Amino acid sequence: MSDEATDDSERGIADKLGGVLAWGLGGLFILIGLAGFVADSVLAGVIGVSFGIAALPITRRKIGINPPGIDRTNRARRNVLIGTGYGLASFVGLLVAFPTTSSDIGENQTQSSPSGEDQTQSSSDESQAQTSGESSNVGETETEEQSLVHEVGESFVVGSGAQSIEYIVNDVYGIGDYIGSDPDFGTTPDGLFVVVSLTLTNVGDESLDITTNLLKLIDGEDREFEADTEAGIYADGDSRISAEPISFDQLQPGLSVTRSVIFDVPEGTYQFAAEPAGAFSSAETHYVPIGDVQL
Repeated sequence: MSDEATDDSERGIADKLGGVLAWGLGGLFILIGLAGFVADSVLAGVIGVSFGIAALPITRRKIGINPPGIDRTNRARRNVLIGTGYGLASFVGLLVAFPTTSSDIGENQTQSSPSGEDQTQSSSDESQAQTSGESSNVGETETEEQSLVHEVGESFVVGSGAQSIEYIVNDVYGIGDYIGSDPDFGTTPDGLFVVVSLTLTNVGDESLDITTNLLKLIDGEDREFEADTEAGIYADGDSRISAEPISFDQLQPGLSVTRSVIFDVPEGTYQFAAEPAGAFSSAETHYVPIGDVQL
């Protein structure tokens, strides 16, 4: 075999080894560089992709660098050394990229949580803040609900703006037989008459219609009972009714009246309810517990 044939064979093997080494390590390093970008490590991404591209055979062949001591005409040894050099450069870049990525991750962890204790404390603070917020919301809800419930003799305002009425429930009592001047000229209950005496004050700035439509009794099953209109008519002649029954009156701003409202209800536990005036009012209904009603 001639020397020329041997040189061609060596060149072929050298080209393949250099190409495989450059392609393999270069491609691997490009993938690692892309992974660095995905992991939000820009430095690792740049290093990985740059070294990967530099190791590709097309770049290896175009760069005219010649290793020291190797004749440019000896292409076989030249290609092996250059391919190996770029492969080692890729490997070194790989080692550089890994610590950079780890460092970036470590720095991010340090910035978000300097120590395990701080992280635990932060979680504890967040938990306490959440619990405190929930407790605060519960407390506000309870306070709001309590502000809508009143006792007999306590004043409270129902409604808002121009249509605001101040109420005071003066007395609550029951009548079991009849309401009227006498049993023959009156009305009898189907259950028990409950009479609520109250004072109303117009604290708004316009006249209001005073009717029983805004006043109800609510039992323990949340059933609503409206005023007994017939009992209200006969109440004028009954001396046991301490105040004039509510009729369709007008109450001027700044004035007060004391009236009675009568309900016909069965036995049970009740609370008096005063709804806000105005069909489109967003104000809340207020309540006055009156306890058990028995025959």
